[in-house]
Amino acid sequence: MQHQQAPQTSMNIQRPLDISGGILSFLCLVHCLVLPSLVAAAPSLGLQFFQAEWIHKALLFAVLPVVVLALGRGYKEHNWTVPFWVGGVGSVLLIVGAFWGHDLHLESQLTLAGGVSLIVAHSLNFWASRQACEACCPPEGVSA
Repeated sequence: MQHQQAPQTSMNIQRPLDISGGILSFLCLVHCLVLPSLVAAAPSLGLQFFQAEWIHKALLFAVLPVVVLALGRGYKEHNWTVPFWVGGVGSVLLIVGAFWGHDLHLESQLTLAGGVSLIVAHSLNFWASRQACEACCPPEGVSA
């Protein structure tokens, strides 16, 4: 992994992006894992909206900009392509799951795989960004 000079302030931006991306990806996972349990109880609990197809697309449109921004910024800092590729695969899985998963009878599987991939991508990106930041800007009193 090749390190590039990155100002300490960029880590202040990168960290919330990767954490937000991980949280949004986790919400996709929770939605897919909890939804089958709620389907039976949805009418009596007033939770029919969880069954709506627009939920997948809404989560997707919330996740994708964060993925692109976080992984793109991270790549500029650390030049490591692994988080970018893992995130790209995860994004494609979420897109296919949201738009064609129901027809393929793979909606939950695609969304779960995509969500896990994005959590891994954001974790790798966060780690690599932190390593790049520490390499160029060690904390005061610590030599590089």
